[in-house]
Amino acid sequence: MKYLVVVSNGVDRRAGEYLADCLQCPVIDAKLPFDYSVIERPIGVGGTPIAGWSSYIKTVIPGSDRYSTLQNVLNFISSGNY
Repeated sequence: MKYLVVVSNGVDRRAGEYLADCLQCPVIDAKLPFDYSVIERPIGVGGTPIAGWSSYIKTVIPGSDRYSTLQNVLNFISSGNY
């Protein structure tokens, strides 16, 4: 699988779902155990880059609150650099 969106918490889940819709991939909660090594490009949404993300997650779209996280996700989608 190429993409997987990993959300840091329930508050940021909707922003993660927007990204997953764009990438046509699944969304999972970061608290669930998962073998990220089978995903080509897992993307973290929400929280901060040092929030305990798996070392496999190289791209994190953070935000200070759910509104800034959503805006950062929309900016990421608009940039097309995924």
